Amino acid sequence: MKRILFSNAFAIALLNTLISFNASAQNTEPFISKSQALKNAGLSEDAVNENQKIVLAANANEEKFKSEISDLYAGTWIEHDSEGKAYQVLAVTDEIIVHKRYKEETNLKIVSAKYTLKQLNELKEKIIDKFFTLKDADGDVLIFSLDVDPRRNKIVLSTKSLNIKNIQLLFSVEKYNFDMIVFENQDAPERPSAKPSLPSGSPIVIANRGTPPSSNLFKGGCTSGFNAKLKGTSIGVVVTAGHCEIVDDTEAVYIDSGGFRNPRMGAYIGDFLANTYYRNNIDGVLFGNVNEAFNLIPGHAVGRTVKPVIPITNAMRGSSLCADGKISGRRCGLVESVNTAVNRNGRALRLTIASFCSEPGDSGGPVVYPTDRTASNGNAVGVVSGYIDNNNYGCYNNNSNRVKTTIQTLTPYLAIHPNVEILTN
Repeated sequence: MKRILFSNAFAIALLNTLISFNASAQNTEPFISKSQALKNAGLSEDAVNENQKIVLAANANEEKFKSEISDLYAGTWIEHDSEGKAYQVLAVTDEIIVHKRYKEETNLKIVSAKYTLKQLNELKEKIIDKFFTLKDADGDVLIFSLDVDPRRNKIVLSTKSLNIKNIQLLFSVEKYNFDMIVFENQDAPERPSAKPSLPSGSPIVIANRGTPPSSNLFKGGCTSGFNAKLKGTSIGVVVTAGHCEIVDDTEAVYIDSGGFRNPRMGAYIGDFLANTYYRNNIDGVLFGNVNEAFNLIPGHAVGRTVKPVIPITNAMRGSSLCADGKISGRRCGLVESVNTAVNRNGRALRLTIASFCSEPGDSGGPVVYPTDRTASNGNAVGVVSGYIDNNNYGCYNNNSNRVKTTIQTLTPYLAIHPNVEILTN
């Protein structure tokens, strides 16, 4: 039996439209009466009137169902059988209980659903509250519309096709149930197939979300940390220092296309998310790779070459470490202390301290434990958090031997976000 699905209010209007359309296709002369129109459309007036009664009764039933079985109710709508007769469909999460309650109801079909209407609406409101104000790289709203469709038992989210991956990434961090959501594409131009690579240690700049790169209105600069993905997905993300997001939950990341100490906004990479600096005093954050615009390779930049990253290890006092930053380049030294309480504007961060120097702009850069004599290959350890330098001279002015680098190790950040997996060679 083929079924055509209609919403309650839509059913009558569409039925009348079909009547007029079918009749006009068969007879070019105007109809004298509604009865004549129905006859030419192959429908009886009695059947149409009966359907209208069923639809009106269904509207009254809807409020009754919401009141009497609110904890099981998943929605209701009108369907038509192969002969055009209307009947009401009631979706519930426990078919057996509801069948017993409404077994005397006529023109009612009860079907099973996974989620209640209340569950779907609660998730819908969460999405509206948290994400409806966000804009994409073009300055357009990230989400065009949200609707709860009881027939599919899903939330229907409408957006540009190029924004879907980014929205999925944002929703993954919030741990939203993807089984409750359907993503509907809006037409958008296809992006080029050739993608630039973004190894760990790439230069980045920070700007407010939606800032066009041509404006060059960035707020600061950092270095990208380790490339990663969300476990069980192909969604790519990058781990860097949490304080690189200067104002929590408002900023995005762009490639730094300028030269040494001459930063310039390049292509948009993605938005910040899952920041533990402002919430857990762990200097870590993710940023997305919107539309997979960059190829997130499992390696770290050492000058103009890319060297392998191998699995995570913890820093030990006296062991060697090397870091890469867009200002100071590659530096190596020894671990002087671990789990040291460092005061960062009143925040007590537990950091590792190493004997090499760093400067502003190096923050977020990858720190590795070198596994060969050239210090090229290395186990992922953490990201540069900052430096200790009372004179603010950084790595220059013959001061590099007096500057210490502070490092946020990856282990405590990944303990809070266990769905993040560092990409390794």
